[in-house]
Amino acid sequence: MKTRFLLIILFSLSLSACSSSDYQDGTIGTGIDFPERDISMIIPFGRGNASDVFGREFSALLSVQLPVKVVPLNKGGSGGLQGMLYAASLPADGYTILEITPSHIIADVLHRSPKLGLMDTFKPLALVQNDYYVLFSNNSSEAISLDEFLDPSSTREFTVAGVSPHGLDEITLSLLAKETGKKLKFVPYQSSQAIRAALLSGEVDLYLGKLISSIKHIRSGRLRPLMILNEGRLENLKELAAVPSSVELGYQITTKSWRGFVVLKETPNYIRDYLADQIRYVANGTAYQKKLGGDFSTQVLDFKGPEQFDRFLRQQFDYYQGLVKK
Repeated sequence: MKTRFLLIILFSLSLSACSSSDYQDGTIGTGIDFPERDISMIIPFGRGNASDVFGREFSALLSVQLPVKVVPLNKGGSGGLQGMLYAASLPADGYTILEITPSHIIADVLHRSPKLGLMDTFKPLALVQNDYYVLFSNNSSEAISLDEFLDPSSTREFTVAGVSPHGLDEITLSLLAKETGKKLKFVPYQSSQAIRAALLSGEVDLYLGKLISSIKHIRSGRLRPLMILNEGRLENLKELAAVPSSVELGYQITTKSWRGFVVLKETPNYIRDYLADQIRYVANGTAYQKKLGGDFSTQVLDFKGPEQFDRFLRQQFDYYQGLVKK
């Protein structure tokens, strides 16, 4: 009887331990299996730009963590809106994750999609990454130098390429023009590859881009960084250690981009929480830090889970609403 009693206690403790564990090998503690099939990662921008680089690399890392694959799917157009609209048309079952950037918040502020807003249609999973803006020229002998760009006697208008019309790229360029007093004309392109081709051919003078999608082109010598929009230099990257920061040059502009993930608002919370936990695990892993974190992105903002990310998005909405009014 004593042995039987002990076995009953041990069995009860075992059940209790299992019920206190929310997720085990992709199985949710409620008894509902998730995920049972591949998950789509909607990248709302074209191939080759910073958000695409991040989304594809993170999808691969998340696929290692999950029992199914996370398949990246580019749905570019309209500064990120086409991808958002596409994601909104799919079932709210957790099998679609949408990558978002400040351009989606700006679209809400500008009411660019009055029938479908980011904040009203989706709920946050996680904020994962922040990225630096860098002003580039090409690396030819005729390329514009920093001294030429900042020459106070020059009245020249510079054409500057970017990928987010009516989004963060264009707004950041407007802020840079205001700070420097330069005439800067924004020229939007569909992808970073198209931008680099235009810059190398002399079709545009300069390129305002993000570090994560440009670091390999800096190292290859195709892009010449002129200025980093930041408080100080990035001395931990040898290729950028000698590149001055905007604040160092006397310009108070330190705009940065960020990247996170959302799911449709009707997605069950236990599925959202499961995905957020897996994303957190990947973001804290050494593979992520080696490929996408560390030297390649700023650590000013740490990882934010669903609730923190929700508060952050609302703060971003207020910030850009005030900026647009100005």
